[in-house]
Amino acid sequence: MSSSLPAHLDTISPNTAAAILDLAAAISKAQAQDGTGNIEVRTTKRRETIAPANAFSLCFHASMAQIMDKTNMSRTALRLLFELIDISAVGNLISINQTGLAARLGVSKTSVSRNMKALVNAGIVLEMPHGLFLNPQLISKQGLATVAKLYPREVAAGIEALQERGMALNWTPDGAQPRGCHSAPSAAAVRAPTASQQAERDRQDNIAALLCA
Repeated sequence: MSSSLPAHLDTISPNTAAAILDLAAAISKAQAQDGTGNIEVRTTKRRETIAPANAFSLCFHASMAQIMDKTNMSRTALRLLFELIDISAVGNLISINQTGLAARLGVSKTSVSRNMKALVNAGIVLEMPHGLFLNPQLISKQGLATVAKLYPREVAAGIEALQERGMALNWTPDGAQPRGCHSAPSAAAVRAPTASQQAERDRQDNIAALLCA
């Protein structure tokens, strides 16, 4: 088989051309072997990855805009929210006290407390028995499938927070397309994590606590 490409394929990229030639050589080698049978060809494509220069998170901006319109949130509350997103690391867990937040923002603890309450009342921050979490229905520092697997109680609480405010859901734990603000299971319907899931969750929480210390 020829080691050059037909003329009508000479406009493809060098990497693709090399892959086609390698594939052709492999088929020729298989055909030359003794015996009969089908030739199975399997291909994979390695995608290029891009390393971001700064941290980023997934945000459902339409829902956030809806909340901002309803609550008329202050500038300090927005600064606090972005600070929480920055320090929350994996799992959406917020691992810092109000004294630390006040120092980072250059405001008083009273201001942090007041604006944190505004974020909680807006459903952006969830008060859970083991700490504060960013509502994964609005903001996530991890993929949604990972969050649904490791943090089912927080996911359910986030769903209820949107339901209580008459807002449509952005995603459901089972991957089904949300049809409205009552289309997902309540907190009571979400099963607690298994022992292995809890262990992985605790591991990621510990990492988050170390990163945010």
